[in-house]
Amino acid sequence: MANPPYIVSGTGSVTRKIKSTTGLSAFYTAGGSGLESRFLNWIVNALKGGGRAFIVLPKAMFARTEKSLKEFVLEKCFIDALVYLPANSFYTTPVETYILGLRKKSDEHQKQTEPVFCFLTSEIGETRDVKRDPTKNDLVEMGTEYQRFKTDRAKFIPSTSQCKVVPFSVFDPGARWDVDYLWDIGEKRTLGIIDRTQFSVDDLIERFSEVVSSLQQSQKVLGKSLTHTGKFGSVTLKDARLFAIHRGHRVTKKECQSHQGDIIVIASGRHKDSYFARINSAFLAQKFRAKSIDAVPGYFTSRTNIVSLGATGSVGAVHVREEEKWFLHDDALAVEVLDPAIDVHYFRYSLQKAITDAQFTYCAKLYQKRLAQVEVTIPIDGAGSFDLKAQRLLAQVYAQQEQITQNVFNTVQDLLATDVSY
Repeated sequence: MANPPYIVSGTGSVTRKIKSTTGLSAFYTAGGSGLESRFLNWIVNALKGGGRAFIVLPKAMFARTEKSLKEFVLEKCFIDALVYLPANSFYTTPVETYILGLRKKSDEHQKQTEPVFCFLTSEIGETRDVKRDPTKNDLVEMGTEYQRFKTDRAKFIPSTSQCKVVPFSVFDPGARWDVDYLWDIGEKRTLGIIDRTQFSVDDLIERFSEVVSSLQQSQKVLGKSLTHTGKFGSVTLKDARLFAIHRGHRVTKKECQSHQGDIIVIASGRHKDSYFARINSAFLAQKFRAKSIDAVPGYFTSRTNIVSLGATGSVGAVHVREEEKWFLHDDALAVEVLDPAIDVHYFRYSLQKAITDAQFTYCAKLYQKRLAQVEVTIPIDGAGSFDLKAQRLLAQVYAQQEQITQNVFNTVQDLLATDVSY
């Protein structure tokens, strides 16, 4: 059992030391980001054939798209288990982690066909705050389930919803291995992975009365419009007839401060108007060796058919862009809607839902390749064409629902800032 440190700082110097030391480069071949990758490389190489290891590693390692480390693990080992541990399972470590169970191959030509034991832990036997008081312990049940799994992997049936038997085909080197995304948000909420803050009934009634009134008025106004009674069609963002995906480009805060201008720099952000900075056109053209600002990659003029979304940071936060001129930062992406039969405001909500359902997060970043695979649903009419009228109606409904949700959120934030008596 091992729990390597999770740090990226210093990885470069360690890598340089490995390369400069005779014989070490042939030992550390796995690659990967962070010192935990070097530890995993060492552990795998140190195991004998048939040997087992259980290694605690950060969720980010499993969510990354880089293949080299995963290919190394699959070449050398069988994957027996992946056990999710919630944030703060380890004191002062506010990140989600996994226990990776590996079994060293006696022959690297062996191919894994057996499924992988996966478990979603909600509580670890002590509270995950500074007090660390005793609480329920899912790891006891996890251990029991895992012993049953090892006895007969082919016939094992989980006895709890926290356990899944995942086909090995899911563990492609280029795929996500952070398997907690296989449990949907509803399941996570039921299991207590997503926390619910509770308040007294009297306070809730008083503080939410205005929101309830707003909901009741919305119900009267919207009524039958809340659902589209027709059919929906599904399309992926890789369809070049319908969409164009644009990637952002790198500018630094220092460059923006030294070359201030009137071009808005849009980065990954939860709020639409939380701009990164402003920069001038002459510098951008010079930086990207363009003849004019219009030839700069990532530069856009006023359009009504394009959305931006966070690729890192506020991953998946989608906004319709209506600014006169703007530049897309490299931690964000943009999707241009090419088909006039697709309403960009409806598309924004549909894309936001698809990204949320896929559970992309700060760890599971949303790169161009991943975004191209995202599937959105669009209302269609009886002839099978995109129903623009239905899209616009639904977009209005979603906008009002979004405002109501924001009101609820603001009320909760106010409540959290007050002393609540029980």
